[in-house]
Amino acid sequence: MLIDRLPKEKVEKYTDLIQVACSLSKLFSDSDKPYIAYRLTENLFCECLGAENVSRADCSIDAKVGSVGVGIKTFVETGIKKAQPQKIAEFNKDSSSFFALSDEDLVKKVSELRNKRLEFTKRNYGVSSLIYHCITRDAGSVRITELNMDPIDTEKIRVLKSGENNTILFTDGNHRYRF
Repeated sequence: MLIDRLPKEKVEKYTDLIQVACSLSKLFSDSDKPYIAYRLTENLFCECLGAENVSRADCSIDAKVGSVGVGIKTFVETGIKKAQPQKIAEFNKDSSSFFALSDEDLVKKVSELRNKRLEFTKRNYGVSSLIYHCITRDAGSVRITELNMDPIDTEKIRVLKSGENNTILFTDGNHRYRF
């Protein structure tokens, strides 16, 4: 994991501040699962770990640490044990072209758009690899994990589920995705 390669004192400061944020979460939520605002996690990651903050840019990453682009995500842990699906950007400016597509064609189209966005991000920010830094929350605990942000293998796409809440769940054999 990238975080394991960073200076220990910086990582300790980061995790300490995440714990502080969790301790304040009852001010914002009645849930037993700590609430952490995503902008806070992005800013803490960058401030504490010395990363370049690119979270306001319209790209696939929120931070840059050397040659690694980092997408910082926070979510409730309910699905992480079941291989939490990676989210796909909404591609709002292209969405009008999606309406007439079948589920299979839609998934292929957004996968191609995502792959292009990942390549653009790598070129634009001069990074050679992309990861997700995930802060998952469960009752009384927070866990940090990291996953590769790989391109989708468009030749192996298979729709797993569609229609529920206007989302499509699919896989390429390596990861599960939600659009």
